[in-house]
Amino acid sequence: MSDEERKEYALQKAEYVLSQIDGKWSFIKDRKFNPVALALQMTDSSSLGLDYNVFHNYHMALNASLEDIINEYYTSFNTSILSFSGLHDRISGASSSINHTRTDLISVKQLLTEERSSVEQLYAKSKQTEEVISIINKIIEVRNIPSEVSKLSQEKKFVEAAKKLSQGLKFVSNPEFKPIKTLFVLEQKLNKEKEDLVKVIIEELHNHVYLMSPYSERKAALEDDSEDEDAGKLSKTIEVKRKAEDNPEADSYSYVGKLLECLFTINMGTETIKNIYHRIPQEISNLVDRIIVEVEDRSKAIIGQVKLFSPDSLDDTEGEILDEYFRVLLGGFESVLEYHHHIAKTIDKLVETQKEANYDGPQHNFPKYNIQNVWNSMKEEIGAMLKNYLIPSDNTNNSNGLGNEQDDEFGDSGEKPSFKLFEIDIKSTSRQTAENIYDSITAKMDQLAISNNVNNNILATNGPVLIDQYSGKKKVYTHKLLAKPKIEHSPIIFNAAIRFVDHISETFFPDEPPRATGIFLHEFFFRVYLPHVEDVSAQKFQQVITAPDTFLSDTASTGVTIFKSAVQLIPMIRNFSRLLTSLSLFKNDTFDITLDLSRKYYGCCLNLFHSILSGPNGRKYTSARWAENEDLVQLLDMIMSLTTLKGWVDFSTHAEREIKLEEELKMDRSLYSGELISDPKKLITLAILQQTLKWFMAQLRLIDADRAKKLEDGQVKVETTIIKAQRKMLDEIIDKYNALAVECLVILRIEVRVCCIYHLDLATREGDYRINQNEVETDRYIQILNSQLALYQEKIQDVLASDELNFVFGGVSILMAHMLIVNTRYIREFNMAGAQKMIRNVLSLQQNLTNISLSGESGLDKARKFYELYGRGIEGTLHHITNEGPSFTFDEYKRLFDFVYTNYAADPTYNIQNDEIPSYETAIENLKSSLGV
Repeated sequence: MSDEERKEYALQKAEYVLSQIDGKWSFIKDRKFNPVALALQMTDSSSLGLDYNVFHNYHMALNASLEDIINEYYTSFNTSILSFSGLHDRISGASSSINHTRTDLISVKQLLTEERSSVEQLYAKSKQTEEVISIINKIIEVRNIPSEVSKLSQEKKFVEAAKKLSQGLKFVSNPEFKPIKTLFVLEQKLNKEKEDLVKVIIEELHNHVYLMSPYSERKAALEDDSEDEDAGKLSKTIEVKRKAEDNPEADSYSYVGKLLECLFTINMGTETIKNIYHRIPQEISNLVDRIIVEVEDRSKAIIGQVKLFSPDSLDDTEGEILDEYFRVLLGGFESVLEYHHHIAKTIDKLVETQKEANYDGPQHNFPKYNIQNVWNSMKEEIGAMLKNYLIPSDNTNNSNGLGNEQDDEFGDSGEKPSFKLFEIDIKSTSRQTAENIYDSITAKMDQLAISNNVNNNILATNGPVLIDQYSGKKKVYTHKLLAKPKIEHSPIIFNAAIRFVDHISETFFPDEPPRATGIFLHEFFFRVYLPHVEDVSAQKFQQVITAPDTFLSDTASTGVTIFKSAVQLIPMIRNFSRLLTSLSLFKNDTFDITLDLSRKYYGCCLNLFHSILSGPNGRKYTSARWAENEDLVQLLDMIMSLTTLKGWVDFSTHAEREIKLEEELKMDRSLYSGELISDPKKLITLAILQQTLKWFMAQLRLIDADRAKKLEDGQVKVETTIIKAQRKMLDEIIDKYNALAVECLVILRIEVRVCCIYHLDLATREGDYRINQNEVETDRYIQILNSQLALYQEKIQDVLASDELNFVFGGVSILMAHMLIVNTRYIREFNMAGAQKMIRNVLSLQQNLTNISLSGESGLDKARKFYELYGRGIEGTLHHITNEGPSFTFDEYKRLFDFVYTNYAADPTYNIQNDEIPSYETAIENLKSSLGV
């Protein structure tokens, strides 16, 4: 092997050894190499230790390689000796350190395993000293807790304060420290600080929950657009977070959660829940008062302007103020419920957290926090407000909204107050002393209570109140009213309450049955409100009906002559209908009041109708009795229908049947004056009653149409069966009105005809028709009849429509002609002057009918022709029949012949045509021959 190869082999050998050291012992080259650690590892005989023999073998191999290199590179050794010597020194030093450390560790191990009692005692004393020092330091720290808690409380860092206080109380309440008397005093201080902190936290909690804090989250009106609310939610959240860094109250809900956490931290959870429950009625009442003041302050300027510039619109302004009040109040109620809902969730989380953390403090069975208690107090307030703003009490002078001002009979509903300030059983012996002591209390309470003295717009009322049971005067502190109690407020208040209750039910009580949350509204509506409305309607109706001018005529208000009572009642019925229909929840049950008022007025009209038709002895007038005949009424209904349809009808078509029915009812007897409605005022009243009934039922149709329009527009939703049932009842009422109106017209027509029958009967029975030529004048009964008919027409024409007037007087000339002809059988003596007198009677009647606008009546021409035939004598009459045909019946011609022969028998020298008069039998035979009988 050459020199170069030996050198190369020596280098390779050294490189191999170095590579082995780099692979397994490279840490030796590190500048921070610790030989002690290496020595400890080599003394470890476990699998985790290092083998000293391996280390020694590498050391020997490295020395051998160095010797070979020196031998081969002796000349080069000087240049590398420093590097290798340094490495060698480190390895040698490490080996020495390891050996030394190993020896020391073995010695320490032996020392530790030996039993030495003095060392143990020293250790125990050291431990005791440390514990004493720790306790002393802790006591010093706890002594500073009250001041620290007070400072943190002022800075509203209640979480930190509660934690410190909880730690301090936990420390001083340790049973092991009971012998330390100093801790007893310290415990009292901490408990006092705890009470103060609890009071502050609870007040802070209630300030936020009941919206007394400027940072409280207040709900707006239910009608607010949810999109606008969502749009501002992000920016509001960012702003709250930014403010919360400086002010913990900025995020109100988070702040409330922290307050509850504080209370639970100091083991006041159960007491907190009880305190919240106890204060709910008082806080809700105070919230109502604050909102009243808030709305009142905003509305003062508006009311002042309205009183100054537009006093007539004050009622509308009150409605706007009430709308604003209920909007703000119900929004506030929802906010409070939101807070209590947040409290319930927070308490559940805190309780669950304590359970999960294996809380080692006092264990409590926390009751489930129920916001139903809050809702119950709110329901009492809402119910009281409904009563106060809708039902006037005895001590408030106000209007019911639908008529004149009157007192209300619903002043005391028997409702219990929501809470009582004091209620102490006072014995008679101590009453005076108790009252003297209590005077000072009432003086202070008067400053906090709401005054009972109010202005024109703010009235005191009863409802949920603070009742001073201990005072001898039983002072009551109530809410103010922002408007006078009126039924007109119903749509504003009821609909707002209904919307609010529905919203609350969906939001906070989704598991309850539908409308279960708002059942108190139903109970109030049916037990208090609806009976009051019915009572008000009954009172108003009674006022109208019992007024002196109830059945006096009124033309100016409607353009039609009707009773004043109808003019007053229809607006009232319309107002009730619109008012009750506008209630979005109770529309199914409110139309009955409208129907009831309509029925009552029909009853009054019916009583008036019967009183008109009742004679002096209590017996009905003839026209009323005849009007009960079904055949006659059926015929007159048909004539009335034709008259109404065409405006005028040929009464001769049905005259014969009508006259026949009337003769059957008359039963061939004479009527007497007591059977006639001789007082024209009664007939006029009957005509006005007919117009009133007709106008009234037309107005009922309009009221029903107005309600139907709301149903079609979707403003009010009512079940189809309810609509049909109510429409059926209304139709039945209107049918009664129409039937009575028709009966009034029928009786007016019959009365006119009875009047004609009565006077024409007297004119033929008692009239003298065998007179001298110079005594020919109109019969006095004919004159009375003319004046009666003229008076009737004059009074009635201002009341009835033209077609109705035609119906009343239509066909009367036909009846007159019939009576004048048929009643000839009652004329005992007759002559030519009597015939002239009868013709004069006919002409007088015709002229009178013409004067009363019945010029189309030509029925009396037949009677005039009949008596003119008397002047023609027997032959002239037969000749007339032959040339012009028969105009009368055989019996009527026979009566005419009887007049001629009766007059001839009384005065044989009398001969109308100066012709020879045939025998009576011949004349009758010739008459039969001419008539073809």
